Amino acid sequence: MEVPPIPNPLLEFDPGNILAQVVNSLLLWGGAIALLFIIIGGFRFIISMGNPEGVESARHTVMYAVLGLIIIFLAYLIVAYLLADLLQVKPAYRIGG
Repeated sequence: MEVPPIPNPLLEFDPGNILAQVVNSLLLWGGAIALLFIIIGGFRFIISMGNPEGVESARHTVMYAVLGLIIIFLAYLIVAYLLADLLQVKPAYRIGG
């Protein structure tokens, strides 16, 4: 049984692709943190038990987390467009077509 050769990832070193991977990783982590804050805000809403200050604080947490998700999504669109246009790097995820 012959073992297939393992490709060397260092031979395909391209700064544009590395930049794309770093940006995608940062956006992924940002989205995960925003989702965590939505969960925390929901939990704070539940444990506030009708306390107006607690409800308002939880509502702000969820609202800002959703706003952060929207900003992350828009940042992805802008970065994917710039990477494709300036560096001819294909984004890791395609939206649309």
